[in-house]
Amino acid sequence: MIQQAFNLLNTGKLEEAKTLLNQLTTTTPNDPQCWYLFGLLKARYQQYDAAEKDLLHSLELNSTPQACVALGQVYMVTNKLDKAELYLDKALSLDDTLVEAYNGLATIYSSTGRDSKAINYFEKIIDMNVSNEFVYGNLASLYERLRKHDQANETANKAVALNPDNVTGNLVLARVDRKNKQYDKAIERLNRILKTPSIHPSIILNIKSELGLALDLKGDYKQAFNAFVSSNEAAQQIASQAPYDKSYYLNKVSTNQAWYTADRVAAFPSVSINSSNDKYAGRKPPVFFVGFPRSGTTLVEQILSSNKNIEASGEEVVLNDLIDFAKSNIEASKSYPEFMQDYDTQDKIFQLRDEYFKKLKSDCGFEGGDHLFIDKLPLNIVDLGFIKQLFPDAKIIMAYRDPRDVCLSCFTQAFQLNPAMIQFLTLKDTANFYAKTMELWLHYKEVLDIELFEYKYEDLVADSESITKNMVEFLGEEWSSEMLEYYKDVATKHVATPSFADVKSPIYSRAVQRWRNYADEIKEVENILEPYIKEFGYEV
Repeated sequence: MIQQAFNLLNTGKLEEAKTLLNQLTTTTPNDPQCWYLFGLLKARYQQYDAAEKDLLHSLELNSTPQACVALGQVYMVTNKLDKAELYLDKALSLDDTLVEAYNGLATIYSSTGRDSKAINYFEKIIDMNVSNEFVYGNLASLYERLRKHDQANETANKAVALNPDNVTGNLVLARVDRKNKQYDKAIERLNRILKTPSIHPSIILNIKSELGLALDLKGDYKQAFNAFVSSNEAAQQIASQAPYDKSYYLNKVSTNQAWYTADRVAAFPSVSINSSNDKYAGRKPPVFFVGFPRSGTTLVEQILSSNKNIEASGEEVVLNDLIDFAKSNIEASKSYPEFMQDYDTQDKIFQLRDEYFKKLKSDCGFEGGDHLFIDKLPLNIVDLGFIKQLFPDAKIIMAYRDPRDVCLSCFTQAFQLNPAMIQFLTLKDTANFYAKTMELWLHYKEVLDIELFEYKYEDLVADSESITKNMVEFLGEEWSSEMLEYYKDVATKHVATPSFADVKSPIYSRAVQRWRNYADEIKEVENILEPYIKEFGYEV
């Protein structure tokens, strides 16, 4: 009967498989195969919490490599990559010939910047003489990200040769078509693979996003916007099954604005990094680079980090982890930022600093010395009060971009979902989040004594030399013209933001005033953005 249930599952007869498995788990409740197949079934129904539970139960009864792979795949779909890696590794320890385990691990390595290891695992599968369309598709996607266009094209074509409807291979080829300005060809290919049955929303999200980009470049802005809307609707489906609280970031913004008053800031302990009793005395204070997502911060980060004396974070969430650490050290059940009033002595602040620099070393590989570290994460703007308390002499770089362009770019970008990025699934939500965040920023400018460098993305594009010279001078470092050739080095780096493709080319101006192509749609949110359009010196 187990084989019968397996056959039903394999042929897509899910309800019949479910009925049979319900019988089997009643008559043979300790059969691990029953729970393994039930886990697979529930994953097919996208009931991932239930699938996880059944697969874990199967593994408790008998640790099989197939159940480890299935559980790893469930964790991949739900973006629990650490757990996915753990179980896929366990699968290979039980059976080192499992293609699905190698493929899953290679995909995880690719998404977390371990590119050489990812390529090694993909090639290991190919060396096993396994013609697997998914392996070729995933390897093609990695080659494309690494700007190995010929290899991406060749490998994607191998995936499509094995299955003309292979989604990942066709998606890579559509991007190749777009980059070659063959927009109609890309659009036709994307519309065709959208007809593939049972595509997971995470795949639809990427196909629709790519379709929007191709239509945008073709100049069909109405249809492009519709494609971006569809992409975000798929993202909403995913978000509805994820443990993300949409109100979390909005509440954090309003709470920080209420708590960090001028009086509280004045009461912060004086803890310069050059204090004689600070173990890090003599080290340069970190620089915090903030703004709003899609303001061009990754571009400037790459320019700055091309200076041999400057290192940058690559958007590691060091500060958020530090806030969690700070809370764990407080006995009282206070919430953030209220518990920071208990960090009222130099020694307590030094303890947090010590943890911060340890995390810079473990997460970013920053050793200190005479190098300057730039902690770049745009939404650290929300936690500038915490930053000021921790590093009162830290310099801040603030990036501006036309609010209409920023919000449009956030809305049309297929972000990896998290509590911040789920704010961008409708244009109105995006505009509201921008307005709340900038209201907090203006509050911080009033109550915090910040050593600040502000610039506009548009000015950077128009005169990159002047802006970067002034910025590097502000940082106390030496500028050189080679810094504007940052893209030559970036081509070999892993850039962990959605801007990875953009920053691997010289600075361009096509993103300036892109919102005008979507003027009718922007008009719906312009009243929300207007105060900040004016405040930051843009024309209404």
